[in-house]
Amino acid sequence: MEKIGVKVVSGTDAAKGIKIIRKYCDHSIGEIKDAITNHKYVYESYTYKLEDDLLIKKMYDELCQNNISAKLFVEDEEIAEEILDNIIESQYIIMEQTREMMDQEAEEP
Repeated sequence: MEKIGVKVVSGTDAAKGIKIIRKYCDHSIGEIKDAITNHKYVYESYTYKLEDDLLIKKMYDELCQNNISAKLFVEDEEIAEEILDNIIESQYIIMEQTREMMDQEAEEP
């Protein structure tokens, strides 16, 4: 599985960014401040966990809507938001295909 995460660029409104980040994770204020200052992930997870990827997407969107400069990464490589959208869409497709296969198997004698 691949690591996926969000980093916040230091120099942005840290207080507002910390408030937003704390809504999505249980990191302490000090941990978040340290992550921003040292350009570490403020939140990270692994792909193929739809709930976590959706959380990252919501956090990223809210940070951007509040003019907090944030970046998305997969395996320590910066990605565009569209890549995360594609990952999430792929997960929905796989879930639907799996559900259909399970339904077909359940209907077979």
